[in-house]
Amino acid sequence: MGKQGKQKSSWVLVHEDDLPVPSPELLEILRRRWVDMQVWFLAAPGCWRRGKVCKITGKGDVKIAVKCGSAWVHSRVIRFEYIPRVLRLASEG
Repeated sequence: MGKQGKQKSSWVLVHEDDLPVPSPELLEILRRRWVDMQVWFLAAPGCWRRGKVCKITGKGDVKIAVKCGSAWVHSRVIRFEYIPRVLRLASEG
């Protein structure tokens, strides 16, 4: 077996209380833009799934639901920082 490099990981384990909290102004902007919007969200690398943003919490958690029969069912939670990488408006293709 070859030697593994001594590179330091860029991952850091943090407590939930240490996550950045968006300002009330940013939350309002995010909610106006995303809540109740149908979106494509990144479910796995290269795998997009259709859903709907049902809520953005005061701590910045974005709750996404998927259609199950006639109801929207909770599917995933992402942090607000990841919206540009994980969500696309369904109307944008």
